[in-house]
Amino acid sequence: MRKASKVLLTVGGILHIVSGITFLMGGLVFIIFSLIFLITGNLYGSELVSDMGELNYELTMNIVAGLYVALGQTFIAFGILSLIGSKLTFRTRE
Repeated sequence: MRKASKVLLTVGGILHIVSGITFLMGGLVFIIFSLIFLITGNLYGSELVSDMGELNYELTMNIVAGLYVALGQTFIAFGILSLIGSKLTFRTRE
């Protein structure tokens, strides 16, 4: 039983590392998308909201850029927490 718990803790630690790196990369992508919008005025995925009619297009794009920043920060926080969890998992294994 002790060997099985060590194996499962090792697998869990590796999965924490993978998810942490994935969250960090995703957060950086969202931050880069928002910076691209703030610099150029174009946003990836803007064709989804281009035919909104009465809504103000600039205001909508600024809201979307703000959401990208918020998502980026959230993903980075989740990535850091996941890497901390992997460290605790490997420490618990010993």
